[in-house]
Amino acid sequence: KLLRPSVRIISQTETTLSRSHFGGIPSVPTSFSFPVWDARLYWESQLQETYAHQYMSESYRKDRIKQLQSKLNQNTIEPLTYLGQIHLSEISSLGITCDLPSDGVLFFFYDLVNYPGGYKVSSKGAWRCMYIDAVDEATVEPTNTKKYKGELFSHCSLAFEEEWMVNLPGPELKDVGEDNQYWY
Repeated sequence: KLLRPSVRIISQTETTLSRSHFGGIPSVPTSFSFPVWDARLYWESQLQETYAHQYMSESYRKDRIKQLQSKLNQNTIEPLTYLGQIHLSEISSLGITCDLPSDGVLFFFYDLVNYPGGYKVSSKGAWRCMYIDAVDEATVEPTNTKKYKGELFSHCSLAFEEEWMVNLPGPELKDVGEDNQYWY
């Protein structure tokens, strides 16, 4: 099989067409706990890299070391920023088989304060994709902005359409156990 079906995400100007969206205020069950991560390992690795970096000016290196040590002396628990949510029933209504549950909601979060990147161990936990099943989806409502402390982006409704993509060989995704609600 050279081609396989996939789903294209399209931004919409109408906010009432879809429950899926990027940005805006998250709609979550009342029992939902917003994800956080401990950035300590990330800041420690940044400090070690700064010590080892030979091509920085001495004054910049000293300032950077002070800044990083200051961060490590503070609380390193960071809230993750809400990026968006996808209601899987809107994708399954297209009739595409894409190895996702047919209903429920995927929520996406990332640390937009520190911007850790790459696949370094020190960045583990800086992003999350969280899933709630259809039973919990029935209790979804817009979040009280006093409860949600992350940065807010403008609401952008989403639509989905089928498209075809080249079927490249790659690693197989393993089933995630029922007790795992997020991956990182």
